[in-house]
Formats: sequence, structure tokens, C-alpha cells
Amino acid sequence: MKSLHRKIEVSYLVLVGITVAISTFSAYHFSKLGNSTQHLLQENYKSVQAAEGMVKSLARQENAQLLMLSGRVDEGWDALVDGRSQFYDSYEIAYDGRMLSTESALLDSITVSWEQYRLASDSLYQLVQTDRYDLQYEYREGVLKWTTEELRHY
Repeated sequence: MKSLHRKIEVSYLVLVGITVAISTFSAYHFSKLGNSTQHLLQENYKSVQAAEGMVKSLARQENAQLLMLSGRVDEGWDALVDGRSQFYDSYEIAYDGRMLSTESALLDSITVSWEQYRLASDSLYQLVQTDRYDLQYEYREGVLKWTTEELRHY
């Protein structure tokens, strides 16, 4: 009888030991998973903030274009250059924080659209220095709005 009682006790202690070992192993790996998830979320949050920064800089640049069209050409150009700088800064943050190959492809597409937008903005600056007001607004409403929407599409 004591032998059966002893066997049950030992079996019970072995099961408790296995349960403790599995629980410890699980807690350790859940902790590692939590740390990895936290790191991914932080990196993703930086990318989201960078994207917001790019969108805000586009809005500032659109306001700068309106300043140029209203006759405040130098002030508008300075604001446009400042907006470009902010766009570049945000783009660099997004580029440095990319984690997936699809993000690299998306950033490459943004680069192409950004270059088109930058060239169109430069053309508007050259156009506002002429007296062709009809062409200035037509250019902004046609070409620049289209390139802006292309960038916002991303």
C-alpha cells in the first residue's frame, strides 16, 4: 500500500515539475515575443509619423504655391523650399525605418512622384515671374493638382 502511495506521490511531483517547467518556458518566450512586438510597433509608428510629416509638408507647399500665385513670390518660394526640406526629412525617416521589401518599392514610387512634383513646382515658380496669370492658375489646377494627388495616393 505504501508503495502505491509513494508511486502516486512521485508521479504527482513529476507532473507538478513538468507544469512549472512548461510555465516558465512559456513565460520567457511570451516575454521575448512581447519585446519583439513592441519593437515592431515602435518602428511602424515612426513610419506612420514620417508619412504624416510628408503629407503635412505637401499641404505647406500647396499653401506656398498659393502665396506665389497671390503675388508674394519670394515669400511663397521660401515657404516652398522649407516645405521641401520637411518632406525630405520625413522621407529619410521613412526610408531608414523600412522593414519590408514592399516598403522599399513604395518609397521608390514616392521618389519618382516627388521628383515630378518638385519639377512642376519649379515650373510654377518660373511661371509666376511672368505676367501670364491665366497660365499660372491653369498650370496649378492642372499639372500641380494632379502631381499632388499622385503623391497623396501613396
